[in-house]
Amino acid sequence: MSRGPHKPAGRVNPGRPVAPCAAEGGRCRPPGPPRAEHGMVTVEIAFGALAAALACIALAWVLAVLGLAVRCQDTAAEVARQEARTDRSAVARAIADRPAGATVSVRGDAEQVTVTVELIARPWASWLPALPVSARAVVLREPA
Repeated sequence: MSRGPHKPAGRVNPGRPVAPCAAEGGRCRPPGPPRAEHGMVTVEIAFGALAAALACIALAWVLAVLGLAVRCQDTAAEVARQEARTDRSAVARAIADRPAGATVSVRGDAEQVTVTVELIARPWASWLPALPVSARAVVLREPA
């Protein structure tokens, strides 16, 4: 018995309808998007994961810069407090604890002490953007 072009290869159950794709050459395409679009979700997830990773790195960099700003403010406050008490050894210790690369300037008059700490913040690597960070503290002198 000869098979016609509209009959699928293999065994056919009588009375059972033949799938339309089987009548067109015997190969069915799986349901879903066309073949050219397979893998699109994978690419979108990959780009999404890359964007999320870059966002996390940027957030960590910003937090590192903020941490340096807090350290500068702590140094300025401590140096100003100790200078207002005229405790030279404590001033030297506080200046030694400053962030690496920071400059400390102390100005004072008869009534108050002003301390400024300045830093060009470059957390992690020198090729990343540098941000100028400064902190200032003003304290009244303590009576002698």
